[in-house]
Amino acid sequence: MIAFEVCSFYYCLLKWTKNEKTENSFSGHKENGITALYIGLMLVSVFEAIGFHMLLISRNKNLALLLLAFHTYLLINLIGQLKAIIYRNHTILSQKIVLRYGLFETIEIPIHSILSIDKFEGDYEKSPELLKCALLGKLEPHNISLELKDSQSFKLPFGITKNSKKVLFYIDNANDFIEETKLKIEEIQSLKNV
Repeated sequence: MIAFEVCSFYYCLLKWTKNEKTENSFSGHKENGITALYIGLMLVSVFEAIGFHMLLISRNKNLALLLLAFHTYLLINLIGQLKAIIYRNHTILSQKIVLRYGLFETIEIPIHSILSIDKFEGDYEKSPELLKCALLGKLEPHNISLELKDSQSFKLPFGITKNSKKVLFYIDNANDFIEETKLKIEEIQSLKNV
């Protein structure tokens, strides 16, 4: 939980340059409207803070200051999460897929543990076997479903750990990501057969 907060402040206040993009890096923020969603939430937070502050300042200054501090903290967290989504790219390496979604801990999925990877749009039902890489849950879109052969343990924000067999996430170039992943799976299978 402390690490999440430190990262949130770091990305909000200190991080101003993107990580270098490599050949096998994929972004997950350009085509899905996530930027607009977070900016909308930030604007709502600002307008709500102004409204509450104006209403409470004449009645209870301590409560007005407490709500102002809360809204400032919320704004820092939203900005930090959005910048982390923009600055951290997903990567396909020779032996694993590395998913870096916002302030989530980096998720590493070994290529040999992947059962299937497909495009997936639409709604889903919550289950203990499903991990959706989205801090805001169903508000954030997804377009890729990755199914694993066995359950894997994933570390989420705030120290939460979840065992899942299926992962939903968003990639801008979904077709390229799926093709590249399937090529890596085939390479590993052909090496096992040799």
